[in-house]
Amino acid sequence: MLRAYPKIPKWHRKNPGECFNAGFFRCLGYNFGICSYHMILLGVMVNHEVKSNGESGNGLYDIALVKGGRAAIFELKKSPAELYMLSDALRGIMQIRERHYGVEFEIRGYEVIHYGISFFKKGCFVLLEKTIDEDLIDKAIGDMEAAIWIINWKIDKDLRTAYAKKKTKPAELPPEEKFPNSENWYPEREKEITQFKEFLDSKTNLNYVLFRDTTTKLLRDLKWLLETEQSRAGNQTLLDVLLIKA
Repeated sequence: MLRAYPKIPKWHRKNPGECFNAGFFRCLGYNFGICSYHMILLGVMVNHEVKSNGESGNGLYDIALVKGGRAAIFELKKSPAELYMLSDALRGIMQIRERHYGVEFEIRGYEVIHYGISFFKKGCFVLLEKTIDEDLIDKAIGDMEAAIWIINWKIDKDLRTAYAKKKTKPAELPPEEKFPNSENWYPEREKEITQFKEFLDSKTNLNYVLFRDTTTKLLRDLKWLLETEQSRAGNQTLLDVLLIKA
């Protein structure tokens, strides 16, 4: 069961990611679903005007908080591993943009702020749209490229294990590729890569091919987002941005 909502004083004046993490560590179980995270956030915002699962634009936003002349829209994502947290937070902001969740508030004269929040176990990553830059997107792209490499390595490893049990060695299998030392291969994300590898090893019933396809789609979306940010920096027109995606 959920315990009492965390008391997070003046969360809006501090780093929201640090404050939310402190509260989640105290009141959440080890592996709750996205609805539990949703309820916790609603409890944190209880003293403000809050809307949950409201209809706006081309879909339903998760949470909208209204205060003064501003409206903050939150899109929540549950990450399969820590390596995905940055990418999932970016995916949440892309969803707010693409589905125009802010329309309801813009026509009422509010300044709309977008937040993408990703969750993994007892931690969260909070991303404000205006803090997104090319370096941040590049980092997320690197995360997803590393994830795809690891998934492919896991698929290849399992395939070789299956053939070894049958004592056959088909000609179509490429030479075995040794898993690189993450400390040398990707030093900034060594912890996340090691954890993701352990996650894949523990999920014996996971459809790795489908998981790889989902990750590949997320990587493609991030690359489009990077091109969009570069187009904005170069003062290109909206038509130019749309042509890039096409």
